[in-house]
Amino acid sequence: MNCKITFIALTILMFSGHLTDGLMRMDLRCKCIKTRLNFISPKHMKNIEIIPRGPHCPNVEIITTLKKGKETCLNPEAPWVKMMVERILKRREDH
Repeated sequence: MNCKITFIALTILMFSGHLTDGLMRMDLRCKCIKTRLNFISPKHMKNIEIIPRGPHCPNVEIITTLKKGKETCLNPEAPWVKMMVERILKRREDH
């Protein structure tokens, strides 16, 4: 009897969105709501992550972690971002 009640409760939570919010949608949506267009010097960047478009998000996402620890989404259409991504990809090909 307890298993049946637990199953029903979990089913209700899942359909209401409370359980799926934390488990399912975390990786199934875009991480970047806003993007930054203005230039950031690479010397202020600690890391850069390029996330290709896919079923989770229709946009290419470029996220940099600044040396101060703040994550910032870069606009992939900005000319300076395009040039930086090309350099990164070229380095990866060379290695």
